[in-house]
Amino acid sequence: MISIMVATTRAPASEGRRERRKRETRTRLVDAAVAVIGRGGVDAATVATVTEEADVGFGTFYSYFASVEELLRAAVADRLDHLGRHNDAIAAAAGDDPALAFSIGVRNTIALVERERGLAAFAVSLLVSGRREPWEALSRRMARDLRAGAAAGRFRVEITRTLVEMIAGGVIGVLRARLEGRVPANAPVELVAHALRLLGLSDAEAWKIAGKPLPRTTRRIGGKP
Repeated sequence: MISIMVATTRAPASEGRRERRKRETRTRLVDAAVAVIGRGGVDAATVATVTEEADVGFGTFYSYFASVEELLRAAVADRLDHLGRHNDAIAAAAGDDPALAFSIGVRNTIALVERERGLAAFAVSLLVSGRREPWEALSRRMARDLRAGAAAGRFRVEITRTLVEMIAGGVIGVLRARLEGRVPANAPVELVAHALRLLGLSDAEAWKIAGKPLPRTTRRIGGKP
């Protein structure tokens, strides 16, 4: 099984104490938003609940964010974009097969339920909330990977917006079902296998790729280690 260290954003070596404290406070607010939303959904995130979770003063919030909506956009960028880069890194380390890259990205996303349950709950809450940014964060990378596979001749279907939305919706559905315990642990493998068959792979190859062990990672997606 492949093991990979995923790079994280580091503070500049010249960062002073004041800048470090500001960065740490901002991170605490983002972490708090992720935790609050993961437990209670998007509507649970208010200035009061986030600052209480972060253990900072109410007024501190407005030194970093103009509104809860701005904080949510920051949380999406911090967590979901980071997840996308994380998936890209481990897929690249596993080889250059677009079908395998697709499988790793989907299964690693759903594996958040086991690795980082709070983050999985946060992602589901945002993705079903009707907000555009989290959905675009998922579907944009999904479309990119599917089109790359089609361009390479690996996927033998036209990659339309409808197809992207359908597969992305399946990922969200299985992620939520795993979080709620409604489908078994092999559900992500089944999802990927059926998606690969839809994309033109044979039954045997689709199941073989979908069942390959996920690369092991040594970093969390975000927040406290």
